[in-house]
Amino acid sequence: MPGELFAVGKIVGCFGVAGFCRLGLLTEFPGRLREIKNLFVGFDDRTAVSMDVEEVRVSGTTARMKFRGIDDRTSAEKYIGQYVFVPKRLLPKLKKGRYFVHDLVGCRVVTVGGVQVGTLVDVLKFSSQDIWVVRDNAKEHLIPAVREFIESVDIVKHVIVIRPIEGLLDE
Repeated sequence: MPGELFAVGKIVGCFGVAGFCRLGLLTEFPGRLREIKNLFVGFDDRTAVSMDVEEVRVSGTTARMKFRGIDDRTSAEKYIGQYVFVPKRLLPKLKKGRYFVHDLVGCRVVTVGGVQVGTLVDVLKFSSQDIWVVRDNAKEHLIPAVREFIESVDIVKHVIVIRPIEGLLDE
């Protein structure tokens, strides 16, 4: 089901001896994981397999998750490095002006004057703001994702229009 599953966490370790996996969270909505009884686990969305969830404990930027049939630490260790995915239909609705990273990556970025800047290839998360990584051939631009620089985002057309300040796009 490529394109239909979205990573919400990565299994980074184990917790205790009862088979709990420790997740580094990749979602701003970790509390929702407590409601989901079936997730997908794998190294990517193409190879992920369905797994029933017995218990979820969320704490800050991490979570502990217990899957049905994984009842000891040795069994849980086999999943370290794999991602936990949710189906697209379970993603929360976002407020206006908020976007999922997977919706932004691949968008064409242009200035208000129509100058092609490149393609958004990554979003770096920082406590103060996100930074959009825009690449055009060998050039890479780091653009703060703040209202002052972003004119518009059109997810349907895959186009982002920016208002760069002097020096933002200089090499």
